[in-house]
Amino acid sequence: MNTRNGFLGLELRHLAALEAVGRRHSFGRAARELGYTQSAVSQQISHMERIVGQRLVDRPGGPKPVELTEAGRLLLRHADAIVAQLDAAQADMAALAEGAAGPLRVGILQSVGARILPALLLRFREEWPRVEVQVHEEADVAELLRLVERGDLDLTFAELPLPEGPFESREILRDPYILLVSAASRCERSRDSRSSAGGRRASPTASSGATSPTSTSSSAPTTTER
Repeated sequence: MNTRNGFLGLELRHLAALEAVGRRHSFGRAARELGYTQSAVSQQISHMERIVGQRLVDRPGGPKPVELTEAGRLLLRHADAIVAQLDAAQADMAALAEGAAGPLRVGILQSVGARILPALLLRFREEWPRVEVQVHEEADVAELLRLVERGDLDLTFAELPLPEGPFESREILRDPYILLVSAASRCERSRDSRSSAGGRRASPTASSGATSPTSTSSSAPTTTER
């Protein structure tokens, strides 16, 4: 049965038997290593040869060592690649189960994408190389929160204050805002008048000659998740 679909009849135990026979140069030693009988290993090799339609092992008989044919060595190289892929698949599945691999869907605002996200992504990918970050940008915080609540996003950046909802949030940045006015502006003169009338100094503003903040907003981006 020398067809492409016929190769689907190969099993890992067949490949393991071929590898052991090729490495040990003996059906008996390969059988002891695998925990099979010698006849079972011989049958597995014969079954493989029927599937691939070629002789895989030279059986000289007597004390001479068993050797793989050119076809056997070729198939064994593919078998090694298959086993390596299965090992990688096992590691990836374990990482996925632990949350260390797979997609992570992140919502952002435009300001976050320009100012914060590049550095965060660089650090994140260094620590979690198997996680694929998928970025979704919206102009409206409310829409990002709806996507998180619906399960379309795993987390999102947002600005405080947040509306009521089934969210957990963590503040990651405070973004100060300042009011700048000209020293000759009416706001500055009004502030000086109130200070003189009240006998006390008002909250400082920032004029063209100074940049003291009048207010600080805690509406910094936060990460929000369900």
